[in-house]
Amino acid sequence: MNRLKCKLVTLITLALLIPLTAWAAPKVELSIAAEKSVVVEENGQMVTKQVAASEVTAGETLTYTITYVNSGDENATNIAIVDPLPEGSSYIAGSASQTGELTFSADNGKTYKKPSLLTYEVKNSSGTTEQRVASPEEYTHVRWLIPVIAAGEKGSVSFEVLMK
Repeated sequence: MNRLKCKLVTLITLALLIPLTAWAAPKVELSIAAEKSVVVEENGQMVTKQVAASEVTAGETLTYTITYVNSGDENATNIAIVDPLPEGSSYIAGSASQTGELTFSADNGKTYKKPSLLTYEVKNSSGTTEQRVASPEEYTHVRWLIPVIAAGEKGSVSFEVLMK
């Protein structure tokens, strides 16, 4: 009889633990903010502040910040954070934060490479195709590959664009 009770207790314990393990998972949440610098007067002094970019004009620099948090209870691995560049803007070279592996796309997100390897094909006047290295103004997307975001970890990545 005691043996039967032990087996029953073991089965009940396993039945309770298995669903808990099955529910354990990473949960990465993202939020994005677009900001611009403005000069304001505070206490008689001119101060530069970052404010939400609700209205923008040509020539302004915007900073895009993507905040991530793993609110799950396990590590998240190989997380790709991808952001298309806003229409009417060009990426400012060297402005992206160096978190994880940073790559760019010049073909609307189809392929991603480091800047020195990011090429595209064009037909020249003789009709032949040639490879060209994409300039930052030709980037369409920015991507960060983050190897591990621990449970409860919070961080951010950012980049700047110039509005055309």
